[in-house]
This record gives sequence, C-alpha cells and structure tokens, in this order.
Amino acid sequence: MAVVKFWCQSAMLKRYLWACLLPTLSWANLMAPQLQAQGPSTSEIAPTVADSEAPVESPYNVFNQSQQTVEENPASALADWMRGLKTLEAIVVQRVFANGNLVEESRGHFAMSPPLLLWQVYEPFPQTLLLDKERLQIYDEDLGQLSIQLLSNISGPMPADLLMKPDQLINGDYTITREVLGNDHTYRLVPTASSSLFQALDIVLAEDLLAALVIYDWQGQQTHLLFESVVLNQPLSPARFELVVPEGTDVIRG
Repeated sequence: MAVVKFWCQSAMLKRYLWACLLPTLSWANLMAPQLQAQGPSTSEIAPTVADSEAPVESPYNVFNQSQQTVEENPASALADWMRGLKTLEAIVVQRVFANGNLVEESRGHFAMSPPLLLWQVYEPFPQTLLLDKERLQIYDEDLGQLSIQLLSNISGPMPADLLMKPDQLINGDYTITREVLGNDHTYRLVPTASSSLFQALDIVLAEDLLAALVIYDWQGQQTHLLFESVVLNQPLSPARFELVVPEGTDVIRG
C-alpha cells in the first residue's frame, strides 16, 4: 500500500509515467460505435525482461500461442491504419503492473484530435493531461498544481508521438511485427535505440478495433491502457481541448 500511495501522490513520478505513456497514444482508420475492452488478469501478466534483445511476452497471449503470422509489411499496414484517424473518444482504464502485481489502476475519459490529446482521469485521483504540438500540461487537482513540460525537453519519441504521427513508424527506428490470433491483431514496436523511453509497445486490435496499448518500460513495469466505448471520427469541438485551472494554482515549468 505504501508503494501505491507514493506512486499516486508523487507529482514527479506522475510526470514520468505520463511521459512514458503518451498512449498513450494516435489511432485508427475505423468506423465503429463501441468497443468493450477486457483486460488480462494478474495471472496472465508475464514479467518484462531487462534485456531489450530478449523476447518480451505479451499479456494478451497473442505472441505466446499458436498463431498465424501475417506476411504483409506490418509497419506500412499499421501506418495506413492510423492515417485515417480524424478523432477518437473513449473511456480508458489504466493498469500499472510491477513484478506481476497490480500497483495502480485509474479510470478516465480520453479524447484526441491530432495534434491535440486530452486525458481526464476521474478516479482514484482527479487529474487532467493535455498534449499539443509543443507542450504537455498536467493539472493535478489534489495537489493544486499545473506542470508544463516542453516536448523538446523530452528525450526520444513518446508512444503518443508515434500514434499521432504514423509516418514515424516507417523510418527504421522501430522493429515492427504483427501476429494474429483469431480476429485479434497485435502489433509490437521495439525501438532500435536503447535511448527510447520504452522497451516495447504493443498495439492490440480486436476485430479491427482498438482494444489496448501495452507499454513495457525499462524499469520492468507494464502499463496497460484498455479502451472502452470507443467512438471514432466524430466532430470534436476545439473547446474540448482547453485546459482552465483555478486561480492560485501552482505552476511548474520544465
């Protein structure tokens, strides 16, 4: 419990986690009303390896079972899939695992209209995260604090950079493979440089709809983003992406 409390209340660790996540996160050329994403149980979570050259096991078992390997260039296929994205809204459940144990779970609302991305966490601690072309803003309601970080100060591309700028997928910086199990497709991105913010990233599609992102970091943790009630390519007002904080909020710039 002490680990969970420290993780949730530390602004520095929150900023680090978000820098690793940013599924967090551009998506698909899909037109579908809803998706209910079911996450794996703790028993399904395989440990993350420290050596980037060793295979990383997928908690969704797509890479662990008998499967059909798709011969089509996976990097081009994934980039094409993402280029059709105009907007995305969803409920997102985030689960962080360390040593196979669930250490944090949160739930919130996600909206994206490239290059803008908004993530409002409702529970257990309210927090708003807004990404634009130049900066990442994180407003922590409990701390009364707004953190502003220039993207130019972040070393290496974040997952959100890759997902909102799909052309980066075909520049040779990542080894991308695709495996198929039934109607589920998992794309695995492994950086070719050890300076990357993450060790590997899985993009999981269920019946051609976004189901989950799984981020494997260099500390041996796995962050799962599970998407529910996904709505794609519907108009989103620019006002949705305005972050207004109360007067007197502490502002930290980095």
